[in-house]
Amino acid sequence: MRRNKKKIFAMLIFLLMSLIMFASANPSGDVEGIQLGKPSLDVDGQFSIEVFDEIPEFKAVAKDANGNELKVDITHSINNQVLGTYEVRFKAEDLDGNVIEEKRDFLVVDTTRPIISLRGRALVKRILGYE
Repeated sequence: MRRNKKKIFAMLIFLLMSLIMFASANPSGDVEGIQLGKPSLDVDGQFSIEVFDEIPEFKAVAKDANGNELKVDITHSINNQVLGTYEVRFKAEDLDGNVIEEKRDFLVVDTTRPIISLRGRALVKRILGYE
């Protein structure tokens, strides 16, 4: 009788463990939640424009530790009509809650040389003491 109780107990433990493994497995057969490391983020694109030019579309690819692509959230407050340095943030999170974030500086610059046109005579005389 005692031996039967041990066998029944062992079978129940085995069935319980099998049920837990089956419930936590995803379609690929991997057990969710087991990651080897943090996600990676690869940012691409230009990070400066001339004032009044169109703001480029930023590109970034994030992958979790298993190589699966993640959604990348890209945020910025670039004003292409005002010269300055702006911050662009790239952020991704895997299923385990591991977050990777990268910040890049974005420049709005003015490198166009001004054009100066004169009307009338180009020669200006100035006498000391008079304006």
